[in-house]
Amino acid sequence: MRISDYTLRNLRTFCAVVEHGGFGGAQAVLGASQAAISTHLKDLETTLGFTLCQRGRAGFTVTAKGAEVYAEAKRMLGVMETCEANLGTLRRVLTGHLRIGIVDSEVDNPDLPVHLALRRFFTREQQVRLTVEVGTTEALSKGLQTGDIHVAVGPFPTRHANIDYRPVWVEDHQLYCGLNHPLFDRPAAEITPKRFRAMR
Repeated sequence: MRISDYTLRNLRTFCAVVEHGGFGGAQAVLGASQAAISTHLKDLETTLGFTLCQRGRAGFTVTAKGAEVYAEAKRMLGVMETCEANLGTLRRVLTGHLRIGIVDSEVDNPDLPVHLALRRFFTREQQVRLTVEVGTTEALSKGLQTGDIHVAVGPFPTRHANIDYRPVWVEDHQLYCGLNHPLFDRPAAEITPKRFRAMR
């Protein structure tokens, strides 16, 4: 079959739906409505001539042929991204697809410098397609290991040997206690680690 630009778009949509377990999870990543995503999948199924996934009250499941299409699509899209990046290097212009993950608890953190880094990035001459994915620490760690995410930002208490960790900011934490707590009205100088240990 001939792979057109529309087919590539539909394959990217299908991959996002598979990776996020359905339409809802893929919406934020694709920036598309459920109706648009459904249309893309129907068009792809019509082009291929078979069903890729089952969707309904029982949930979202990928068919056997759908799983094969997903594997082929990921392989092809990966090769295309590598080609785009290599050609961009020859032109001395950044190209490709940059996938960034942010831990869900840090999305609304005003002190997180990610938005400043992205602003500086977009002032440079580049032709990069950017995707920002929000998820849990576990999900983003898995994405880093599989290559589905290029870089992730957030607290990662569990370290994996095949991931490179670098500090980008320091977040201050404080302890609070209620009105009826024994330490509520104590002077700050008396609230020491030794006193905390004695209260266990």
